[in-house]
This record gives sequence, structure tokens and C-alpha cells, in this order.
Amino acid sequence: MFLRLKRGMLKRIVEMGFKKAGNIRKLEKKIGISRSTLSDYHLENRLIIDRNLENLKQFINIQIKDKDIIEKLPDNWKQIRGGKNCVRIKKEKGIYEKQMKLCHKGSSEYMKNLHKTMKNKEPKKYYLSQYEKFKKIAEYKYLTNNKEKVRNKLEKDVADILKRFNIEYEYE
Repeated sequence: MFLRLKRGMLKRIVEMGFKKAGNIRKLEKKIGISRSTLSDYHLENRLIIDRNLENLKQFINIQIKDKDIIEKLPDNWKQIRGGKNCVRIKKEKGIYEKQMKLCHKGSSEYMKNLHKTMKNKEPKKYYLSQYEKFKKIAEYKYLTNNKEKVRNKLEKDVADILKRFNIEYEYE
């Protein structure tokens, strides 16, 4: 998780680290954060990742209050922002729909090949996985004389006939 701290807070923390370690090179070696990253933190040009903040806090032995944290962002916040920006630009250029159609076509071809490969290499595993997916999708709409829920009329009729003739069975 990335953290945005109050203005000047990150700079003060890094400066405390420099002071305790002696200089930026020594701090880099002691806490395992690169000099360029430490420099960006010092200039407040970069948000700090939670594990790096924890390393700095432990090294200089301080606590950060929740009020000092302005915002908590997920690890993939840059990808989210970049993705939204990319979509916006493509829509402005008028190529978004074309790109989406190409993606859909490529995805469809990929899935067809995947299914074909799985069927040929591991048919039992493939059909079991497909069966599990279909089972989740289907709704159990009918109730047998045995008070079992089944998906369709055929399953209900077969179960009722088996019960009438006292034939034991196991549904799925």
C-alpha cells in the first residue's frame, strides 16, 4: 500500500534517518532502500510504500499518527490511473471501440485454443471443471419426492421414478 503523508512529514522522517545513519549511503545500506528512492522521499517526489515507511520508522524509532497519513492507496494505484488515462486518450482519438473489438476477438481465439488444448491433454480434468462451472450457473428449480432440489424436469422425473421403485441413487 502506498501512503501520502502530510506535507513536509516524509522529508522530516528521511532527514532523521540521514542524521542517525550519518549520510544517505549509510542509510541505504542499513535499511535496504535505494539512494534514488530515499532522495525522492526526501524531496517528496514519490509516495512512500508502507514497508519502506515501516523500515524507516523502526530505524529512527518513531511513531506515525493516523492523522499524519492523508491517503492510503492500493499497490496498483499507478496502473489504475494509467489505465483510466489510456481509455480517455483512446476515446478522444476515436480508436477505443476498434481496440475493444480486437481485444474481444483475441480473447475469444485464446479461449477457444485453451479449451481445445485442455480437452486433448487432460479431458477428465477439463470436463470436471466445466461441469463445476455449469453447476454454479444452473439454478435448482424443481423439488423431487425425496425433497431434493434438481435443475430440470428430466432430473426430477428420473429421481421420482427411482424413488417409486425403491432404487437408491445419489444426485451429483
